[in-house]
Parts: sequence; C-alpha cells; structure tokens
Amino acid sequence: MKLFGALLVASAAATKQSVSTLSADERSELRAELAKWREEFGAAAEAQGVMPRAMEGSSPLDAENDALQRFYDNKLAIEEASRNNPEATFDYNHPFALMTQAEFKKFVEGVSFEESRSAFRSVPEADLNVSGVQAATVDWTTGKCVNPVRNQGQCGSCWAFSAVGAAEPAHCIVTGELLDLSEQQVTSCSTASGSAGCNGGWPYAAMTYVSTTGLCLEKDYPYTSGSTSQTGTCNANSCTKKKLSIGATVRVKGEAALDAALNTQPPSVLVEAGNSVWMNYRSDPQLVGHQLG
Repeated sequence: MKLFGALLVASAAATKQSVSTLSADERSELRAELAKWREEFGAAAEAQGVMPRAMEGSSPLDAENDALQRFYDNKLAIEEASRNNPEATFDYNHPFALMTQAEFKKFVEGVSFEESRSAFRSVPEADLNVSGVQAATVDWTTGKCVNPVRNQGQCGSCWAFSAVGAAEPAHCIVTGELLDLSEQQVTSCSTASGSAGCNGGWPYAAMTYVSTTGLCLEKDYPYTSGSTSQTGTCNANSCTKKKLSIGATVRVKGEAALDAALNTQPPSVLVEAGNSVWMNYRSDPQLVGHQLG
C-alpha cells in the first residue's frame, strides 16, 4: 500500500491596534480575560518556554502593558481569521496566546518551508481517479487501524510523528495488525533530504526511510526527545525492526485527490504552521480524533 502526502498552506495578515485606543471599560474587560487566561494556561506557557519575558530594565507596569497588547493583538487576529474562515473555529485557549506571529513562527518552524515545498514537488504524484469523487466519508479514528493521539513535546519532530502516523494505518489496512511504532527511531535516524531531528524534517523522506528500513516498536525504542529537546543518537540497531507492508510515497495534489486519498487511508499532511491562523485554530474533538503533523 502506498503512502500519501499532502501540502496545506494557511495564511494570515497582521492586524495592529493599540490598547490605548480602548475605553476604560474595554481595557478592564481585556485585563479580566488576560487574568483568566493566565489562570488556565500560564503554567503551561511557562513550562513550554513560550511565556514572553519582560525586557531588561522594564517596569512591572511596562511588562503588564506589553502582555495586554500581545493578548489584544491575538484577539484581533482571531477576529480576522474568523471573518475569513467562517466555517472554522479560532480562540486563544492555548499556551501560545501571548506570542507574536514572528515568535510563534520561530517556535514551530525548523528547516525552511520553502525548501520543503520545492522538494515535495519532486515526489511522484498519486495516480488517483478523482472524477466524481465525493467528500471524504471515512472516519479512520473509529476503526481498528489508528493509534491514540501522541504528543511530540519540546522537539520539532512533528514530521516524524506524521510519517509514523501514516505508516501504522497503511500497514494495518493490509495486514490487520496495528503496531505502535517508534517515533524516536525516525527522529534520530532519518536524516535524508536535510531532516534534522528536533529542528524539523520532511515526512515524505521519513516515510521512505520507514518503508526501506523498517521500524522498532515504541516499547523497544521509546520516545525521549519530547522531554530532552534533543534529537538523540540513532540506536536503531538496539532493537528488532519490523518490516512493514507499505510501498512508495506519493504526492496528493488538489482537494479532490485528497478526498480520494482519505477514503483509501489516512495520509500525512504538511501544514504551514508559523502563523496566527494555525496558532489559534481549534478543531472539534467530536469530529477529529487525531492530529495532523
């Protein structure tokens, strides 16, 4: 069974307005919202290293005004994203709400997305019959071939999780066997096409590595980069690698082709994530039971 890969891009335009233009009541309401956000997400923001630090020499009042402006900027970005995408949901209920778009972009992006886009075009395009294709109707999370959601932690290894997340169901669909495979092996050992562990990489290159090399089970080569933020040394020879019943990686082009691929198996999807649209996007857990990497 082939492995499908797709590329999605979200764009955002910056909106800027000073909190000083707000009325006293509006500023008071904004401070209350910020205080509630700190109660719910402040600790997580600190733990993940995404809570902005006050500039050296700044007063507590300056620091608070900066936080208030950041929070307000993000609220405006959410309003704009909602206007431009009326069928999607956006909010600030996450640890990144005080980050600027530039800070979030630096946080989530490793290797160059433009390089990824160029290299991705060299992957052979999937030969799919898209004439009369209907919107994807299969919910793979209700079947027996998708593992639970995983957390990559403090490591830019989404590409490795995405590759493994595509390989596991592809193998399961063919064999009926759902394996829990090692993302750490891919993170530490798949270095083709400039993949750089915790600094980012390419799912399509990782899927080629997976299909040719095979993967150890998660229990035999557990994931540690999420807590150490380090790529780690490749130890693929320390465990028995499982040869998977998967084939070549192919590229999906266009929405109809993506629907056709989704009706066949779960694909790997690359997303331009370094913008406020993606930062504030909220999926419905009743509709989406897994993450895209």
